[in-house]
Amino acid sequence: MFVTEKAAIAAALSIANDAVNNGAKIPVLTHVLFDRDGDRMTVTGTNLDQEISASFAAEIARDFEPFACPAKLLVSIVKNIADGFNVTIDAVYSGGKLSDIRITSGKFRTKLPVLPARDFPAMPSGDLPHQLSLSADHFLKALKTVSFAAETNEQRYALCGVRLDPEKDGLVVVASDGNRLARRTLSALEFDQDLYGVPGVTIPNAAVSAIARILDKKEDVTIDLSEDRIRVATDGAVVTSKLVDGHFLPYKPLMPHPDSLRVIISAQALSSALARVLTVSPDKMSGVVFDFSEGKLVLHSSDDSHGEADDEIAAVCPGEICQGYNGRHIIAALEHLDRDEVEIVVGAGKVPAYIRPVGDDRTIMMAGVVRMRGTSAALLEGEAA
Repeated sequence: MFVTEKAAIAAALSIANDAVNNGAKIPVLTHVLFDRDGDRMTVTGTNLDQEISASFAAEIARDFEPFACPAKLLVSIVKNIADGFNVTIDAVYSGGKLSDIRITSGKFRTKLPVLPARDFPAMPSGDLPHQLSLSADHFLKALKTVSFAAETNEQRYALCGVRLDPEKDGLVVVASDGNRLARRTLSALEFDQDLYGVPGVTIPNAAVSAIARILDKKEDVTIDLSEDRIRVATDGAVVTSKLVDGHFLPYKPLMPHPDSLRVIISAQALSSALARVLTVSPDKMSGVVFDFSEGKLVLHSSDDSHGEADDEIAAVCPGEICQGYNGRHIIAALEHLDRDEVEIVVGAGKVPAYIRPVGDDRTIMMAGVVRMRGTSAALLEGEAA
């Protein structure tokens, strides 16, 4: 039915397979669908919440018939075919119906059972009235900048994804797990269309990962969406997904307090110092005391079983304040900033810290204050006194 290069079908399978649930109780959901799109082949996977299609070049026979075959087996077969060989897929009929496909590559031959294409569930996208076009690289950068902060606990499903919020100045891309938040704004000038009337939506984590894969090394991306569906298309691949149903964190009112302390510091120096003091804190949620004073930042971490650690780095700091933050959250935020020189805005009480690259208002990270324990708590109490 068609002949293609191993690299071509392997790349397309790798993309479509992201939507396949190999443990699904419905057999067809463990399959991928092969169909033709003009002079190219497409392979599609779905789990009913998400559908991913990828196209690849092939020589297609006139009598080609669409089919669905087991994804896991096919991926394994293609992976083990020798590099540089073409892959030929032919139809095998039984009782006048397509029952199997024969896969040939060099001297290798195998046969796989297939299901009728009509049994493969097509994901209804419905009416997607809003369309946006922009640079794939810029959209990918925004997703990668914020997605690390998204919630992964499905019990808090409304936060399990990346939020897209159209505003007058552009599209805000934001993610949060409730204790930390990452935000990046894509300027309205980057879009070919007006953002007026486009609804705010939350893309689920699984779809964010799939979208990031198809954006890599692409020039342009088209986003079609409604209030409950999104379709992201690049040259050669399409991701269609349901959206997260629920109210996202009301992050817009969050603003630094006017009396907050503004500190300029090296992101690399801070990340390295945090990594050192966290060696005594195996608990991922344990806090680090940030003791700011004129010209320096002293970090303190402690654990009842592993001891305590301190470190000091230079900082441009016009005052004094002491707060506790999750050190690992701060490191993750710093890793997603473009510049080494960053500004940290620190307030008293339970006001979160705001972190952004100096001279870049597009990106801002927030880290909530955490409760300290042991000597770290005593240190904070001592500073407060």
